[in-house]
Amino acid sequence: MHKLRTLAPKKLQGVYKFVAVVVNDECKVVVHADDLLRLPKNLPTESVHDLKERCRAVVDSGFMVFYDHLQLIQKSKDENEARNIREEIRNKLESLVNLKMSTIVEEIDQLCGPASKGETANKSLYREIAQLRVEKKHMESKFFNIKKEHCDQLNQLRSEYEANLADELAARDHIIGELKKSLRRSEAVVEEQSQRLAENSVTLANEDGTIGELRTELGKLKSVNLRMHQRLKDADVGLDKARHSTEKHLAQITYLEDELKEARELIVNLQQRPDVMDKGVMEKDLVIADLKLQMRNLEEHKNCLNMQVNNALKQHADFDEINGKYRNAMMQISELKEALKIKSNELETQSEVEDQLKKEMAKLREKIKLDQQMLTARSDLIKSLQKTEQESRAKLEKMYCQVGETNTLISQVNNELASKEEDSRNLIGTLTFKQMEVRRLEHVIQLLKEQNTRITMVRAEQEERNVTMQEEIKRLTQTLREYAKIITGNNGQPFFEVLPDGEVQGNRSSGHRDREETPISKDTTSAQEVSPPHGRFFEPLQHQLLQHQPSVNVQPSIRHSHRPHLHHHRNYHHQAHQNCIHCVPSFQLRRHQHSRDHR
Repeated sequence: MHKLRTLAPKKLQGVYKFVAVVVNDECKVVVHADDLLRLPKNLPTESVHDLKERCRAVVDSGFMVFYDHLQLIQKSKDENEARNIREEIRNKLESLVNLKMSTIVEEIDQLCGPASKGETANKSLYREIAQLRVEKKHMESKFFNIKKEHCDQLNQLRSEYEANLADELAARDHIIGELKKSLRRSEAVVEEQSQRLAENSVTLANEDGTIGELRTELGKLKSVNLRMHQRLKDADVGLDKARHSTEKHLAQITYLEDELKEARELIVNLQQRPDVMDKGVMEKDLVIADLKLQMRNLEEHKNCLNMQVNNALKQHADFDEINGKYRNAMMQISELKEALKIKSNELETQSEVEDQLKKEMAKLREKIKLDQQMLTARSDLIKSLQKTEQESRAKLEKMYCQVGETNTLISQVNNELASKEEDSRNLIGTLTFKQMEVRRLEHVIQLLKEQNTRITMVRAEQEERNVTMQEEIKRLTQTLREYAKIITGNNGQPFFEVLPDGEVQGNRSSGHRDREETPISKDTTSAQEVSPPHGRFFEPLQHQLLQHQPSVNVQPSIRHSHRPHLHHHRNYHHQAHQNCIHCVPSFQLRRHQHSRDHR
């Protein structure tokens, strides 16, 4: 058996048969025992099986390149990169398909080329292949356009959604962080304010207690001050009496001095008298000496009283100047001073009554003793009153200082409380506003989640469409394989059916219409003239094509000198295209509907 190239129409002399060659799992050729009769030991390298494998490799390699680069399109960074990758894939696929199909067409031309104008079976197959090629390109272009639009929309939606989601999440996280910080600060401020409020309440309670104590002490001091003023009045009255008594004593002293002079004169006169008179004189001298001592003591006591009175007046003046609350007492003291002046004037006027005082000098001695005791007691009382006044002044000053400090503290605390209350109100308002913002953001996030679910559903639907498209592409490749199987035969049955001459003439006219309506590919087969069909397929061939049997044996007995006109059957072609259109509804294939039923 020669090579398949020697089976050209010019060299078809004798009876030939096609043998189906199958390779098992162990890469060994499996053939029927009857087919091995009169076969060469070495099988030809370019057999029909090689042609089938090459056709399958063309389609598989082209689509494998597409599938390998599809992930790169989906993982592209931007639209320009995806477009460049798609163009590269399209160019690679087109160049590879054109190259492989050109070699296949050359082999098919050499194997099944027409020997004369009468044989046009292979030409019809070329036409079908060209039509399938055009349809395949049309489907690929539609597939690429749909895939491009889908990828563009999907990438755009994904980028927009991711950008918006990232921005919104960042803004929400930032807002939540600020709200948490402000909440912590507000909690810390509230705690500090509560602590300060507790401390201030404690201090206010203590200050209220101290103020109550100070008020009680102030009442006591007022009562003591009133008693002191009363005692001072009594002391002034006693001082006036003491002045009167001292004046009387002075008058008596002068009177006694005069009497002393007279007594001295009498002594001098009596010294000249007898000793009986000396005893009386000595007694008088002793009385005079005692009176002098008493006068000196009275003068010293008067000076002390005057100094004490002046000091008491100075202290009262200072006390009245410092304490403005005791102005009434100052008025009374001024009135007392005026009364003292009046009394001093009256004392001046009473100098006329000094003679009467001299007479009463004896009586006043006893009174002077009593007055000395009273003056000592009064001096002690005045000292104690001065001490108490100083202590009371110090206490009052301390109380005033403490009250002023407490008032300042209370005012500061009130101001701080008012400011903190205002801050807390503002903070509560901001917190409510932020809570509303958080709720709004949560609602927006929920809407975005729903939009994401819708996008995922749309993506799932698009993936289902892609799966259906891939299945349709596989079916188209299967149809190509089935057309390749047509070349190999139909289980040993006759491949063509001989028609009578009348039917041949009718089929020629329909063949011309088919040529006008059917698109022709721009490959190497377009240059050849296609003759009208001269045969049609049997029904078993159509049944075998639908069953997808891998191996067939065709054994026609054909003489070169007696080849009848054959006409290719059109029903199967029309039915296969209808099946393809039914399988691919999404592509909406535009096919020419021909009335090719010529039974």
